[in-house]
Amino acid sequence: MTPSLRAVCLAWISALGLAGLVALLLWQACERRFAARIETVGTLVVGTSLVRFAVPSAQGDDTLATLGPREFLRLGFPGGQERHVLQAASAAAEAGAAAIFIEVNPIVSRFANQSPGCGLRAGMRYERSVLMATAEALFRLDEDFWLRGGALPASRAGKGEVTEETLSLLYPLSLPGSCFPDAWRRLVEDHTDTRFAFLAMPRAPVARDRIGRDAMRDFLEASEAFAAATGAPLFIADPDGSWSAAHFLDQAHLNEAGSERFLRSFAQWWDEQP
Repeated sequence: MTPSLRAVCLAWISALGLAGLVALLLWQACERRFAARIETVGTLVVGTSLVRFAVPSAQGDDTLATLGPREFLRLGFPGGQERHVLQAASAAAEAGAAAIFIEVNPIVSRFANQSPGCGLRAGMRYERSVLMATAEALFRLDEDFWLRGGALPASRAGKGEVTEETLSLLYPLSLPGSCFPDAWRRLVEDHTDTRFAFLAMPRAPVARDRIGRDAMRDFLEASEAFAAATGAPLFIADPDGSWSAAHFLDQAHLNEAGSERFLRSFAQWWDEQP
């Protein structure tokens, strides 16, 4: 090996070592920050951006006061995967949360542009997304930014407007099922002092039409089967497909009117649970 080639190799090795060290430090910062934030939570609602728009206040409001004790926390991960919600729910249960509500959509279904989300490759993508979110929080000097799941738009008025390009990117849905069914079952079984429930989020008419009546029924049946296997109840926000475009910003994210309807019906349903 020539001196110049040796120098190049050493430079690459040093760069990779530095990148690895930065990744390790970010991962440790992520773990510490998440543990510190979650340990005081009494009631957790966790899911994807669908939950973020449905429950716009990360600290909850009076509508959700009956769900469980304070401190309340809503986590809505943009592009959230099953690993995101499982990690958050597990951490909250270990910390002694009294009530945990989990969006079922990323657990049982995938958009057309998503892989099933199981295996080593998916796990690496998940860790990368967590590291990037932690780095963003650090650079923004906003310790809770990634936990909140990003900011809501300035205006949440809208009526289910969506382009054909977006619909083609997201649908049809696939229903591969959970990557971690045993982990979910153990989570519920092992934490008897915590009340769990799963949430099936609504979709706008334009999305329901693109998915199709049979596939929507399959999604709800898959959600019901998954929840039943864990022993936790399932809240289906729109069991009969009656929500109109007036409740949505786009194909699935709720606007202000949709959020208000969701919160009312969710709180009422939970009050009726034994």
